[in-house]
Amino acid sequence: VESVVGKIGRAESALDPAPAAMIETYVMLKPRDAWREGMTEEKIWDEINKVATLLGVTPASPLQPIEGRVVMLQSGIKAPMAIRIYGDTLEGLGEASLAVGEHMKTLHEVNAGTVNPDIVMGKPYFEFEVDREEAARYGMTTMMVNQIVSAGLGGLDVTTTVEGRERYPIQIRYLRDVRERIDELRQIPVVTHTGNVVPLERLAQVTTTWGPGAINSEDARLVAHVSFSPSGAAGDLETVEAVMTSLRSARENGDLKFPLGNFEMQAVGSFQNQIEANLRLMWIVPTVILINLLLIQRVVELEKLLPNEWAKIKGFFERLKTNGPVVACYEAGCLGFELQKKLMSIEVPCMVVAPGLVPRRPSERIRTDRRDARKLALHLRSGEVTSIHIPTQKDEAARDYLRMLDDFKMELKKTRQRLLHFLLRHNIVYTDGTHWTGKHERWLRSLSFEDPLLKATFDEYF
Repeated sequence: VESVVGKIGRAESALDPAPAAMIETYVMLKPRDAWREGMTEEKIWDEINKVATLLGVTPASPLQPIEGRVVMLQSGIKAPMAIRIYGDTLEGLGEASLAVGEHMKTLHEVNAGTVNPDIVMGKPYFEFEVDREEAARYGMTTMMVNQIVSAGLGGLDVTTTVEGRERYPIQIRYLRDVRERIDELRQIPVVTHTGNVVPLERLAQVTTTWGPGAINSEDARLVAHVSFSPSGAAGDLETVEAVMTSLRSARENGDLKFPLGNFEMQAVGSFQNQIEANLRLMWIVPTVILINLLLIQRVVELEKLLPNEWAKIKGFFERLKTNGPVVACYEAGCLGFELQKKLMSIEVPCMVVAPGLVPRRPSERIRTDRRDARKLALHLRSGEVTSIHIPTQKDEAARDYLRMLDDFKMELKKTRQRLLHFLLRHNIVYTDGTHWTGKHERWLRSLSFEDPLLKATFDEYF
């Protein structure tokens, strides 16, 4: 431990959830590298409790400053968990909280040293009850007597001093030695409106009583809390459930007795966030699973192998169009662009993608029609495919005609090569110029073969 700072009270703000009589102790620890070997935060806290725990004072819960404020905002208590008791009277709440605290100390799920019931009626009060008849004899009203008591003991702001930007109120009240003599408050002299000086006990009866330090309410009902910490034998939710079950059963069989009236118990604390999260997940998780199943079923229904028949292809896309806009694509290949034009004719935008431009991972080695189609659909949805140029009908006709010419040229070249190879195998070689000239063709026509099969082969090649 490096240093310790204590704080009592709270800020003058309605947004601060701390009670007015709250005492906080901030323990600043040294860096971890300065700790003894094997020391943890839990062990440090146990040693602090051994040294700092006083007789009659309940050990506090180890909360961080911000964590403590969050816990108080969530549940209205100064501990991670507590039992909230609803009641009709402050006296009944005080008895009920003490009874609940004694019962909880016997549970093994609860750290008995941390059980801290609210002492509802544990604040001493001085009550001044004005004697109206006696005060009237001296020309004093009840309000006048109350103003004297509140001004003399609590102080009365009469003016404000200004020092630059700072403002300080100036109070008038009785001297400290007068205010601190509690037993002599009855003898404080009071100057009445008639000019008489009489003791305060002549105008009001002064009595000592016990009352609440703070009056807490939730849901328009008075409440008291019994805070505690789990022993570590079970989780937070299991501990709270076991404590509430034990309290209910003890109240039913008479071991836990409450005063007469309407008293109820409720577990509160930071564990409520986990309970709320579990309740949300109880319907969120099944809903997500159901949606996934419906989507998977829908995808399976849409994945269909179609024959290359326009009637069936058209019917498939017409059914898809009933659910919304449809966009199609396919890889360029032997089918050409006829399918693209037919789909465009029924108002289905269609892209023809070059196979080499489709993104692929290096590990993708197995290719099937289903995998390729699914991949194209995913890339099309994400805008990662690029369409190639779609030729017009005249462009396609010209392209087919040029392809036909190229095919015939290749076939003519191959046939001439086969003919020359045939002649070479029979040692017939043309040596009078280049091949395939007019002179070469006349030379070929002059050739003759005695074997009928060779003659037929030559005739087919030539």
